[in-house]
Amino acid sequence: MTDIVMRRTATGLEPIDVDALAKIKIGTEVMVKVVNPRSIKQHRLFFALLTYVADATEFDSAETLLVAIKLALGRYDLVKLPNGKVVPHAQSISFASMKGDEFRIFFDQAMNLICRDVLPGVSPEEMIGAAGLTSAVAEMRANPPVEDAPPLHPDAVYLIKEINSCKDVNAKTALMNQPAMKAKYKALSADQQKAVKIANDTADHRFEDAKANAMIERAAQG
Repeated sequence: MTDIVMRRTATGLEPIDVDALAKIKIGTEVMVKVVNPRSIKQHRLFFALLTYVADATEFDSAETLLVAIKLALGRYDLVKLPNGKVVPHAQSISFASMKGDEFRIFFDQAMNLICRDVLPGVSPEEMIGAAGLTSAVAEMRANPPVEDAPPLHPDAVYLIKEINSCKDVNAKTALMNQPAMKAKYKALSADQQKAVKIANDTADHRFEDAKANAMIERAAQG
């Protein structure tokens, strides 16, 4: 299945991604489901950054780097092969699979992971500047799309960053039980709390899969 972003015009729908449309043969009948997508600009910015990082490192492509990021963040399902071997299958981040607020969390997590493990010592701001995308990020932040939720509150950003820095579930539990952290969370709006909860749930998934990761590594070693 191919996801194609379209724009409504006076004469109908026109593709924003012409190359994606070109993959469908002329005369093919398709079913169209109309949805308001998350931020297209942020999606493109994300892949522009992945391409920059892949070109600057040992990764073959942005797609390969994306798979590695998904696995490192625990965004995968375990699949059992016919020979009994269990392997990870990266989850989709397509417009249909991931809503805007969740993608924003994933975006921030991916940037922090890259700056920690792939380009250690480089901050997200420095990476964006080196990729020549500073103006694009500034424009995106200044003009958020109407279909997306409001930008994250600074306290929500802080909580998410602290959650992502935890190495295990005990550290995360201790962190979120701190009075100051509880106060910051309770002071947030429902939408902002939802964003923090998504980060919290993602961290839980990552911790729960720690044993599965070890099992996968043992299987890979024979």
